[in-house]
Amino acid sequence: MTAERASKVCVDAAPEKPLQTAHLWGQKDLCWMIVILLIGALVRVYGLNYSLWLDEIASSQFAAQPLSTLWSDWSIRETNPPFYYSSLALWTGLFGTSDLALRALSVCIGLASLPLLYLLGRELFGARIGLVAAALVCVSAQHVFYSQQVRGYILTYTAATGVMLTTAILVRLVREGYKTASFTIWALYVAGNLIAVYTHTIMVLLPALTALWLLWACLRGGMSNRPFLVHFALAHGVILFGWLWWGRITWLQMQLPKPNFSWITKPSLPYALRMLLETYVPWAMGSVKYVAALGAGVAMVAAVIRRPASSAPMVLFALGVPVILYVMSQQVPVFLPRTIFWASAAFSLLVAAGLCTAPRFRALFIATAFAIQIADLVTWWPTRQIEPWREIVAEIQTTSPSSLVIADGRGIALALQRYCAAPACHLDIASVQTHDDERWAGDFALRRILTPDAAASELRARGSVILVNWASTDPAAEVAGAGAARRKLLVGGLPESLSVTIWAAQP
Repeated sequence: MTAERASKVCVDAAPEKPLQTAHLWGQKDLCWMIVILLIGALVRVYGLNYSLWLDEIASSQFAAQPLSTLWSDWSIRETNPPFYYSSLALWTGLFGTSDLALRALSVCIGLASLPLLYLLGRELFGARIGLVAAALVCVSAQHVFYSQQVRGYILTYTAATGVMLTTAILVRLVREGYKTASFTIWALYVAGNLIAVYTHTIMVLLPALTALWLLWACLRGGMSNRPFLVHFALAHGVILFGWLWWGRITWLQMQLPKPNFSWITKPSLPYALRMLLETYVPWAMGSVKYVAALGAGVAMVAAVIRRPASSAPMVLFALGVPVILYVMSQQVPVFLPRTIFWASAAFSLLVAAGLCTAPRFRALFIATAFAIQIADLVTWWPTRQIEPWREIVAEIQTTSPSSLVIADGRGIALALQRYCAAPACHLDIASVQTHDDERWAGDFALRRILTPDAAASELRARGSVILVNWASTDPAAEVAGAGAARRKLLVGGLPESLSVTIWAAQP
C-alpha cells in the first residue's frame, strides 16, 4: 500500500469531532445528507393516507385527553408513558386529527433520526460511515414502517440515537482528559434519556447501558477524573428522579390481576431470533433474506475486528438489548420487534462500518447493500398488513346502511366510529364488551354498549346484524342464544386477522 493510500484510509477511519469543529457539517456531507433526507421524505410520505390501525387509534384517543389526565394515575390503563401522546396532542392542536396529520409527526421524527445517525457514525467511525448508515436506514422497510405509525416507537429510536451520540461525545471528552465540561452535552444527554423513558417503558434500559459505556470509558482512563464522576452522578440522579413517577405507575400496572402486557407470549429462542432478524435486516424477499442476514453479520464482525474500540459500545446495544429482553421475557414477556427496534440503529452503524473496511471493494459492497434495502422495501410495501377500517365502513354503508353493526370490543367500535362520521355516514354502531383486555378504552366515548344478551335480542328483533370481530375470537359469544347463521361480507384487502360477517336470525 502506498503512503498516500494509507493516509487516506487512516483519515477515513479516524472519528471526527462534530461538536468541536467550526462547522458541524462539511459542504459535501451536507449535500449528501440533504439528498438522503429528500429520499427519506419521499419514501415515507408515499402511500401515507391509509386507515389507522387499532393501536394508532388508541394513540389518537390518548392524545385527545387533557395533559393533566395523561400525567396522572389515569395512565395506569396504558402500558406506554405519556410523552408521545402529549407531543401528539400539541401536534394535532396545530395540524388537526386527520390520518395524514397524525402520521406526519412520526414521519418528521423518523427523518430527524437520520442526521443523528450520521453524526453518531461520524463521531465513532468517520463521516463516510455515518453517511452510509444514514443512507441504508433511509430506505429501510422497518424504519419506514415505524416512521409511518402513529405510535411512539420511532421516537424511542430517535431519542436513543441522540443519547448514544451525546454519550459518544462525552466518552471522547473523557479520553481527552475532560478538561472542559459541556453543560449543553450533559443537558442533551439527560433530556434524551428522559424523553426515551417517558415514551416507552422498556427504554429504562437506555440510561443503564449508556451509564455502563461512560463508566467503562472512565475506568480505562484510571477513574481519576473527579469532575466527570460528579457530573455523571448528577446527570443520572436527575434521570432517576425524573423517572420515578412512571416507575411507580409501572409497579401499579404489574399489580393488576391482568397486567396490560399479559397478552405478550413468552418467546422461544428460535422465535426470538426470527423477530431479531426481521427487525435488523431486510426480511421480505424470500430466500434472499438469509443472504442479506449473512452479509450483515459478516459486515458486523468485520467492523468489530477492524475497529474494536469504536464497535464495542454499538455491540453492547445491538446485541445486548435483545439478549437482555429475551432473558427478561422468560419471567415477564416483553420481547417484540417494536421493543428492540430502537437498538437497530447501533446495528446499522456496525454494518456500515463493516462495508467500509475493504477500500478496494467498498463501493461495490455499499451499492449491493443499498440495492438490497430498496428491493426489500419494494417487496414489503404491497404485502404490509393494514387494518382497512375506512374500507370496511364504506362497504357496510354501501351494502347494508340500515343494519346494526356490532363491534367485538371497544377498540373495534372506536375504529368504526372514527371512519363513520356524520353526515356522510350514519351507521348504527354498537359495542359488545365480552373480554377485559381493552382496559385502555374504558373511558372513551362509544355510541352504544350492548351486553351479549342484548346483542342476541337485537338480532332476533332485526332479523340480521353485521358483526365485526377479530378472527381469533368466537363470534357466537356476541349473539349467544340467538341461533344465528352467518355469511361473510366481502371487503377488499381484509386481513386474515379481521372478520366481517352478516348474521341472520334462524326461525
